[in-house]
Order: sequence, then structure tokens, then C-alpha cells
Amino acid sequence: MALTDKEYEKFYKETGSGSDKIAAANKAYAKTAFEYSATHGFSDIIDDYRLGPIIYMMQQMQDELDYLRTEIDANKNKASFPGFGNKNIQALAGNTTTISSSQASAITANTAKTGITSQEQKDIANTKSEVANNVSEISKNKTAISTNTNAVVASIRVGSYPPSNNLLAGTTQSHGSEIVYDARQKKYFLNIYYIEDTPATGGKKGQRIIRAGQIELR
Repeated sequence: MALTDKEYEKFYKETGSGSDKIAAANKAYAKTAFEYSATHGFSDIIDDYRLGPIIYMMQQMQDELDYLRTEIDANKNKASFPGFGNKNIQALAGNTTTISSSQASAITANTAKTGITSQEQKDIANTKSEVANNVSEISKNKTAISTNTNAVVASIRVGSYPPSNNLLAGTTQSHGSEIVYDARQKKYFLNIYYIEDTPATGGKKGQRIIRAGQIELR
């Protein structure tokens, strides 16, 4: 909103040809007279040589008011604050979080995913427990297999191994057995192993073939 028109008028002008134009000499005289009066006091304001300085001083005040009006008017004409919001013509609050379209889509996609039920959580926990038990049993079986490498412990009789002429030269044959107890199933099993170890030849690595079987004991 612009300022209203000023109520006062200039006492004199330095340009143009109107009756209120003042000569440069008169302006200089008024200023000189004002400076003189300022040092000697304003005891007789009615005297002409004292009235001139007052007019000069008032004109300076008008010029200053004109300048201030210009600055005030310029500031009043500025656009008003658009307010806070999320539109492109509004300002965002300092704590507003902005995300891209791809981030919004990713959030929507993740929100739509289905979580697991309480029963599924229990099933996972039970499976974890069973895996831990199996690891323990595997460790026991590993120890049992290691023990059965002792020829005294092995008790399975072998009628004959496959003919060695059907195997690569240098191949060795062996066997092993063990009795294991499955705590989860509460059953006993007899595990039997037949092993063929082929040596490395022609730059190739050696190979081990294991044939195994299991018999449940009742």
C-alpha cells in the first residue's frame, strides 16, 4: 500500500522559473545568515535576516522528509509474507522434511510389505533351537567317526573290496562304521562308510569317493 500524498510544499526551488525559485546567492545568504544567527542567538525572529535562516532550516527538513517518504514507500510496496505451507508460492517451516518422488515410492513399497505373524516368530525360534541341537549332534558324530578310524573299534567284516584292477593304479580302499543316537528322534542308527582314495596323477588332484549307508537299530 503506497503512502498518501504529502501535505507540505517546498518553500523554494533551485530549478525552474516559478515564483518560489531562489537564486544560488540567496540560498548561500540564507545559509550564511543561519550560521551567523546560530552563533549569536535568535532573539528577534521577526527581523528578515533572521527569518531567512529559519526558512533554510525548514527547507532542509522538508528535503529530509522527502527522502524518508521515498524509503518508507519503497518498503511498504514490498510483497507481503506468503505464509507457511507446502505450496510453491509459500514458505516452508524450518522443521519441514522434504523427500524426492523416488524416496516416497520406496517408502510406500516398504510400508506395503507384510510382516511375520507371532506363530511364524515362534517357528523361527524353534527352528533355531533345533539347528543348535543338530550342530551338537554333528559334533558328536564327528568325534565318533574319528574314533572308528581305530582298527580295533571297527567291527564290520569285509568279504572283499571291489577288484583293484577296476581302479586307477595306487587307489586305496578302506571302510568305517559308527553307531549314533539321534536325541530328537530318540533312535539309534548304524552308519557304514566305504572309501576309495585315488592318488594325484598327471598334474590332477587326488580324489576321495565315499559311499555311505545307514541302518536304523531297533
